[in-house]
Amino acid sequence: MKKNPSSRPEQYTSLAKALPTLLILWGSVFLIINSRTIIAPLSQTIGNSLHIASTSVVGYTAFLAIGNIISLLLSGHIAYYLMLTRTLLLSIALLSTGFVLAACAVAPWMLAVAFTVMGLGGGLYPGSGIALANIMSADIIRGKVLAIHETGPVGAFVFAPIIASLGLLFTNWRVIMIFLACLTITLGVVVYFNCKEGYVRGQKLSFSSLTAIVRTRSFLLISLSVSIAAASNAIFASLVREYLTVVFEFDQGVINLILSLSRVSGILVVFFSGAVIGIVREKYIMLFAGICAGLSALVIPLLHNASLLIVIFLYPFILSAFVPPALSAMGKSFSIHSQGLALSLMVIAVNLANMIYPVVYASFIERGMIEDFFRLLGIGLLCATVPLIFLKFRRLPPNAILDTEPNIQSE
Repeated sequence: MKKNPSSRPEQYTSLAKALPTLLILWGSVFLIINSRTIIAPLSQTIGNSLHIASTSVVGYTAFLAIGNIISLLLSGHIAYYLMLTRTLLLSIALLSTGFVLAACAVAPWMLAVAFTVMGLGGGLYPGSGIALANIMSADIIRGKVLAIHETGPVGAFVFAPIIASLGLLFTNWRVIMIFLACLTITLGVVVYFNCKEGYVRGQKLSFSSLTAIVRTRSFLLISLSVSIAAASNAIFASLVREYLTVVFEFDQGVINLILSLSRVSGILVVFFSGAVIGIVREKYIMLFAGICAGLSALVIPLLHNASLLIVIFLYPFILSAFVPPALSAMGKSFSIHSQGLALSLMVIAVNLANMIYPVVYASFIERGMIEDFFRLLGIGLLCATVPLIFLKFRRLPPNAILDTEPNIQSE
C-alpha cells in the first residue's frame, strides 16, 4: 500500500512497541559512530599495510568529516524525495560501501575515497534516524527512546577498541572492515523489511527554509548550547591528560581509567536524563548539566589530589545528560517535515565547534595557558547554557495533520 507522506505516522505510546524500530536505529548510529572510532586503534596496522605513517591514517579521517558535511547539507533534499526510511537505507548502504572500499584499499587515495563514502553515509543519519526517533515517539516515551538511542554512540566509543583488539588477535584489519560491512548490510535488510514508520518527507534546504530555521529562537539556543557542550566534552580528555601529566605528573594509566569510567558510567546519566523528560522540562535538565559542568571546569585549576580527580570524573559524567533533552526539545520545536533539516544543521554547528576548539586549545597550550583553557571551557559552557532559560516551543496536538510541504513553527 502506498504511504501518505502528508500525514503524521502513528506514534508509539509504549516503549515495548517502539523497541523494534528503536533497536534498528541504535544499531545504525552504533555502526556510524564506530566507523570513526575504529580508525584510531587500527591506524598502526593500516599504516603498515599501506606503507604510510599511522598519524597519516588518522589524518585521513578529515575525509570522513568532508563527506559528513556534504551529506548533512544534502540530507534535506534527499529526504524530501526518498522520505526518511529510504534516506536511512541510503545512509546504511553508503556506510557498508565505505567499509568494503576500505577493506579493498591498496593505496592511500583509495582509503581517502573509502572514508569519504563512510562520511557521506554518516551525514545522512541525523536528518533521518534521529528525526525518526522523535517522530515515532509520543511525548510520554520520547525521553526514554532518545536516552536508549544515545547509548549507541557511547557504545561505539567503548566497543571500537575491543572490536579492533579482538579482531587483530585472530585476523587483520581488512577482515574487520568486511565484518563491519556485513553487519551494516544485515542491518539494511532489517530496515527494509521492518522499518515502516518513516514514510515522511523531509524539508529541502533552500534560502527560505534555512532562514526560517535559523530565525527560530529554539534552534539558535539549542544548537549553541549543544555545540559548545559537545566540543568541550570532546577536547576535555586531551586537556586533562596534558594538565595532569605536566602539572601533577600523574600516570597515564590512572588518567585513562578515570576518563573511561566517567564515560561508561555516563550511560546511567543518559538513561536518567531521558527518563525524567516529561517530569522535568528539557531546558531545566540542560541548564542543570551545563551549569554544573561549567562550574566544574572553572574550579579544576583550584583543586589538588582527590578533589581534582573527583571533579575531572564528574565533568563528562554530568555532560552526558545534555543530549537526550536537547534532541527532544528540537523535535518539539519543528514539524515532522522540518526537524530532520534542523537536526542536520545543528550537527553541522557541532562539527564546526569541534574544528574550532582544538585550534584554540593548541594555541593556549603553546603559550603555557593550560589553566586558562579550563576557565575558557567553563565560561563558554555557562554563556551557552544560561540563555536556555528563554527556551520556549509550541507543542503540536498529538493528532496534528501537517501539509506535505514542511511547516516550520515560528516563535
